[in-house]
Amino acid sequence: MKCEEGKIDMVDKICSTVRRGIYMVCCVLLACQVLIVSGVAASRYILKHTPPWGENLALICMVWFCLLSSAVAISEDLHLKVTLIDNFISDRTRTIMDLLDLLLVFIFGVVMVFGSYGLLELTSRNIMSGMGLPSSVLYAVIPVSGLAFIIATIDRGRTLLCHLKQ
Repeated sequence: MKCEEGKIDMVDKICSTVRRGIYMVCCVLLACQVLIVSGVAASRYILKHTPPWGENLALICMVWFCLLSSAVAISEDLHLKVTLIDNFISDRTRTIMDLLDLLLVFIFGVVMVFGSYGLLELTSRNIMSGMGLPSSVLYAVIPVSGLAFIIATIDRGRTLLCHLKQ
């Protein structure tokens, strides 16, 4: 566990590798989205022709980026939260509340992983216009990001548990 300074175990290595991988995928998705939207806009106003695949591909990049980057925010404790009450409670109570928050996110991740298969099956029969891909490509991020949420909560939870022990 991370409790002892300088000691890195296998779970830390896995969580760190997954976090870096998701971060890199998010960077690529964001860059692709900017290039696609810029290209579609330039094509629309300069060439007077809009590629039929542009908006759908930008949408796929945006949805995948938003859901995957949420896992990085959970892992690094960068997500938005209301901290007004934090000024009036002890560090131990705040850590316990953060652990309860992570438990809820963990449960949500499990629901995302196991609850999304019906949606994927349903959307696999719907074809996205302009691309010819099934809509399930767009929604496939739900179980992937659910798994990333689970890994991120384990990573962050281990850090909070070490803080609680000290």
